[in-house]
Amino acid sequence: MIYTAILLKKRVIVYSSRLEQLQEVVRSLPLFIWHRKNWSILRPYVSLSDKEIEELSSLGTYVAGFTDQNVQGREDLYDLYVNGTKYFYFY
Repeated sequence: MIYTAILLKKRVIVYSSRLEQLQEVVRSLPLFIWHRKNWSILRPYVSLSDKEIEELSSLGTYVAGFTDQNVQGREDLYDLYVNGTKYFYFY
């Protein structure tokens, strides 16, 4: 699903309670689309402040990382929600 979302230029939100893990996951996602490698769509850490949400919404296509669990309830911000804490394990 992640591959398809990035290929189709959708809005992807990644949540993790750990900032270090979040940044590693977000940074690696453009590698799924090896021929495109568009690093400009990445926003490794975003808060739910009005200013940052406004900027994010104006982008259209993005992969954004959040440490605030409340982002899951903001369905207007994403086409795909990835729970990095649940699905990605880093030691």
